[in-house]
Amino acid sequence: MNYKILYNIRINNTNKVYYSNNINDLYKNDLTKITKLMINNLNINEIDKRLINLENLIIINCNNIKEIPKINTLKVLHINKCDNLININEDLINLEKLNIKNCIKIKSLSNKYIKLKELIIEKTNINKIYDTYNNLEVLQFDYSINSIPNKYYNLIFKNYI
Repeated sequence: MNYKILYNIRINNTNKVYYSNNINDLYKNDLTKITKLMINNLNINEIDKRLINLENLIIINCNNIKEIPKINTLKVLHINKCDNLININEDLINLEKLNIKNCIKIKSLSNKYIKLKELIIEKTNINKIYDTYNNLEVLQFDYSINSIPNKYYNLIFKNYI
């Protein structure tokens, strides 16, 4: 991977990939057709609710976002360095991968993410992992977690070997 490429918005719309430094370019697309979106270092306040077919969302360095809204189709959510993010909607019923890093205002996760297969938590204020994630295959976390159900101990051991 080449990490030297700088971009703020990456939109995968069918077979096309768009790169832009302007949030307004996002709105030039039919938002209902966007399935993958990366937003990096933009001054936006919210994720547009018209992204109804979004499956993969990556948000990095977007400090004005306070909440991840309900997007029923969302399967993968990566959030990093969103200093004011305080809530991830509990009704993300199809969420399979959740990666939260450097989001210190997030204090809890929902116990409703029943399809969750991968959970990575680092540098947040989340301190509890629920035992309702029955499909969980990958679990990684830092020192902030102080309550882990027994059923995940094998996962923890497996992931660190």
